[in-house]
Amino acid sequence: MAAAPSPSLATYLPPPLTPASTPVFLPPPPTPESTPVSPEIPPTPAWTLVSSPSPPPAASTPVSSPPPAPPAWTPVVDVNVQSIRQVGQFAVRIHALHLGVDLVFVKVVSCQTQPSDGGYIYQLVVAVTGSGAKSPQY
Repeated sequence: MAAAPSPSLATYLPPPLTPASTPVFLPPPPTPESTPVSPEIPPTPAWTLVSSPSPPPAASTPVSSPPPAPPAWTPVVDVNVQSIRQVGQFAVRIHALHLGVDLVFVKVVSCQTQPSDGGYIYQLVVAVTGSGAKSPQY
């Protein structure tokens, strides 16, 4: 004998509502105390939500402070560190490719860094040679 399949969410249907199981919300019956004094104002049922008016919005808009100043530039003491040299070499290569000239990286003369979005911005003065060099430093 095969067992009846258990109902799943896809096949489950709730039992039909009958008049006895359907909730009905009725206002309370009127009492002599709830009879209106003037005919223009009807009585308010007990289940009606009455709310007080909300306070008016603030007359002035909030003043936002200006964005913070960017962090200061920090000089790099040892410009012969490999990572600083690599930044200089990259900058010279890209500059030479962009201008279509022959530039050769010699060394980093000075360097400053500034924190930015989890990384750093580099400001370099580099010494270069090559036929495209108009100045020994860039």
